[in-house]
Amino acid sequence: MKKLFITLFTVGALSTSALADDIQFTYDNGGNRISRAIVIAPLAQTRSAGTEESDSTWQQPFTDIFADFTLKVYPNPTEGHLKIELEGLPEGENFSYVIVSTDGKTVVHEETAKNPSEADLSGCPTGLYIMKLFYKEVQQEYKIIKL
Repeated sequence: MKKLFITLFTVGALSTSALADDIQFTYDNGGNRISRAIVIAPLAQTRSAGTEESDSTWQQPFTDIFADFTLKVYPNPTEGHLKIELEGLPEGENFSYVIVSTDGKTVVHEETAKNPSEADLSGCPTGLYIMKLFYKEVQQEYKIIKL
């Protein structure tokens, strides 16, 4: 029983410390805490209604290192068309990706040498999707939000 309590206490302490990065406290001159704010980073910038800006100007692409290449995925969240680019991919090299809904249904499956590639999610309902990206033996998953 003692081991169970210690384990639960340790897990609780670690999860609380992970959340502490997203909470900001304000103190008065006497050292008393006067406010607590939970800080949530925005997913993306929003466009103003009626503007003619392109998707690449209103949102910075998501970037990551994937199989020694720089991966760019934009716009995310998307209203329909999603661009997937692997900078540094040799000409003619294939990569593939699968976009799956949260209920496990495959929405897009493509193997291509076209870089950047474009996935069409315009016929899909609003929600969260998982993009599985493959290049040779490397596989990585990314979250995609469809507006």
